Amino acid sequence: MALKTRAERVGDVFIYAILIIFAAFCIYPLIYIFSNAISSPDAVKRMEVVLWPVGFSLESFRYIVEHEYLGISYLNSFFYTIAGTVWQLLWTTIGAYVLSRKYLIGRNAMMFLIWFTMMFSGGLIPLYLVVNSLGMVGTRWALIIPCAVSQYYLIIMKTSMQELPAELEESAKIDGANSLTVMMRIILPVSIPTIMTIALFFAVGRWNSYFDAIIYLRDKAMYPLQAILRELLVTFTDKSTDGGTMAGDYQKNFSTLGFRCATILVSLIPVMIAYPFVQKYFVKGVMIGSIKG
Repeated sequence: MALKTRAERVGDVFIYAILIIFAAFCIYPLIYIFSNAISSPDAVKRMEVVLWPVGFSLESFRYIVEHEYLGISYLNSFFYTIAGTVWQLLWTTIGAYVLSRKYLIGRNAMMFLIWFTMMFSGGLIPLYLVVNSLGMVGTRWALIIPCAVSQYYLIIMKTSMQELPAELEESAKIDGANSLTVMMRIILPVSIPTIMTIALFFAVGRWNSYFDAIIYLRDKAMYPLQAILRELLVTFTDKSTDGGTMAGDYQKNFSTLGFRCATILVSLIPVMIAYPFVQKYFVKGVMIGSIKG
């Protein structure tokens, strides 16, 4: 193996320095949020927390845990995330496989329509009217069934499947396999990295969604976690806590910034736990389908 020249070593040092700085910019906010969430409320109020926790207190989490809808909202978020991700993956995968077949009649026209709807959408009011006309407003299905297909991820998955060797399908059909068998036993197993990566994006999007719940749901018992946390952030503001509207003990041991950091941390935990299990597919899945359109 040839030794690197001086210029190459300098270039490597420069690249590593840039990566370390970039990593620090990504990691520091997480450390800052965690430190403020578990620090003493007085230290947080005095802005003494810069990197590491100052003192120790779980008072910021106390207000979250005592909320009457928090527990059920966690379960709701898991249900919406799992059911919504499976629903989106089902239709995105089927649509991508069909559109990736070059012998499909009208394939280019269909792709144009999909691209057109990605650039120009009807907006919130027409979507609400459609959901309302289907009788889903006020039900959990309003957060799962609408917008089942993402045009962007459909195109990525379609391109990924289209790049697979055509000989795989031809040899399977010679052995008597139909299109469904080809998709289930050949195309999907080979496309696992792309599917897992897109599933991660779907799941994170579902987990972080709160706007749809505010628009379509009427009962707070159906709210996902993010909608409840949004309410908590709106309720506990500097004016509401400093103005004496809270009980004395609560006001004394309460920090708005610490509370906000605690709510962010609570919402991040499930995603941080799930990510390592799909991380091995992430890089390969992102790159597949990104070369050709």
